Amino acid sequence: MRPLRRAASALLALGLALGAFTASPAPVRAESENAGELGAVIFAFDFSRSIYCTYAGATPENCTKIGPDLAAAVQGLANDVAKNSQAYSERKVTFQVVEFGKKAFVVESSSGTCKGNTGNPGGTALLVTCLEQVATDYSLSDSPRAELYDTFYFPPLQIVREIEGSRCGIILFTDGKPKDPAKASTLAEKLGCAVLPVSTGDPDEIDQDYLEDIAKPELIASEGCAQSGPFMWPDVYFETAQEAVDAIGLALDRVACPPRVPPLDKCMTVSAYEQAIIAVELVPIRIGNTEDDSFVTETAPVIGTKLPRGSEVEITSQEAPPPGCEGPPQPVVVPDMVCKAPADAQGLLSEIGLLWQAVGQSDDSYVISHDPVAGSSVEPGTTVVGTTGVAGEGCGCKVESILDWIICNLLWLVPLLLLLLGSRWWWVHRDLQVSVNGQPAVGLRGGTHVGFNVYEGGRTERVPNPASAKVQVTRSFFRFLPGTRIEANSLPGAQADRGTKFRLGEVVALTPDVRARFSHGHPRRQVRPSGSSSSGSKDSGISSVV
Repeated sequence: MRPLRRAASALLALGLALGAFTASPAPVRAESENAGELGAVIFAFDFSRSIYCTYAGATPENCTKIGPDLAAAVQGLANDVAKNSQAYSERKVTFQVVEFGKKAFVVESSSGTCKGNTGNPGGTALLVTCLEQVATDYSLSDSPRAELYDTFYFPPLQIVREIEGSRCGIILFTDGKPKDPAKASTLAEKLGCAVLPVSTGDPDEIDQDYLEDIAKPELIASEGCAQSGPFMWPDVYFETAQEAVDAIGLALDRVACPPRVPPLDKCMTVSAYEQAIIAVELVPIRIGNTEDDSFVTETAPVIGTKLPRGSEVEITSQEAPPPGCEGPPQPVVVPDMVCKAPADAQGLLSEIGLLWQAVGQSDDSYVISHDPVAGSSVEPGTTVVGTTGVAGEGCGCKVESILDWIICNLLWLVPLLLLLLGSRWWWVHRDLQVSVNGQPAVGLRGGTHVGFNVYEGGRTERVPNPASAKVQVTRSFFRFLPGTRIEANSLPGAQADRGTKFRLGEVVALTPDVRARFSHGHPRRQVRPSGSSSSGSKDSGISSVV
């Protein structure tokens, strides 16, 4: 499974770049057949020796060779580009294909240096040849040259300088950690192009946090792409091949944007499906005498096929509803998506059979309006166009961080905090009962600092001023501070030193002959035997305590 994951990630790297990263600080401009360059991209393929397990100390147990799997994957991608050459030529993408390790080199293919534009004569064919050369190099028993024997990110990132100034980006495919993280991170931050890392393999061998830090997925909406909208770069690490394949499809639909024959619901009518085809800038053609409310049965080309803009899609239909469809699909009510995140809005519409198109910047956090509006009845497959932006006052409190959550919940957090403090205050100030040598001895009024005296024979007496008491008990208000402690330094032979900690309910040895136990309770009047003296006397009676 690991080689498959790596191969799929390599596919993602190329798929994301084809069709020009609609990413950069440059203004958005319409993309049409007559437009010039739509963007620039650099494909950087890691060729370190970990791909081949030829580094010192590599064994079959600690390293898995993925060169052959990457070779097959890249060759398959080259075949796909060749098959859809017209669609990619239409995108007019300036490209470079480089291999990197300790250094970075533009690939030399049988058709020449791997620099070109898919819109030029032979440009797409050159890209195909370059991919085939990368596949050939991955199929070798070791890296093509010694300069590629290690992993450094700075060299391929430096090549991006050649394409800055337009919408541009670099796909950085790797299977390991960089040896120059600080230097590469500084350069990545300064670049005026998108930086999109792709990794796969053993997650312990890849610093995913670092790759996320250097990623710059600044992909913006494009007026010439019907499927454009906020594009979130997927995870930098891909766990399964299926996840990588899904990301490839998303990238081609939202970034490169070559039109695809749209998906078909089995109950979709001809009129509804025609609107879906037109939305991706293709031309629907009805086969035979077809009514608007007929049901679509198949298309030619098949669903998912990539086509140049303006290509025809033939629709075959039937009058009778397919099994499970008693009649034309019922209208769908558009939900209220204002104040929702764009991704949440897309997921909500997908569940009820509607399509989503966002207009705004890729970093916009919320939907501020949409058309049709909430409550509208529309046909299944209808595209809802949402405008994204900064959430307004009507959106309420939005939580995007721990600080946001605290601010948004102040109204109930403050009373809760006060309640907790009050409860703690009550607990700490509860009255105490003291037993000496197993017998009830003295009651102490609540407070954080109380005290009593112990005389010969175990007689005890509460002292109003704890600072002058022979036995002093201090209770901490906050649990994280030093807890309940006892000081009995004034007693002869005292065993409880200054600051001795203990828990209520525990027996504490004050002296070798006196053991005390503290518990919660109400102070009560103890009956002093007749003839007992006042505080400080040495008789054996028990003092009166209030």
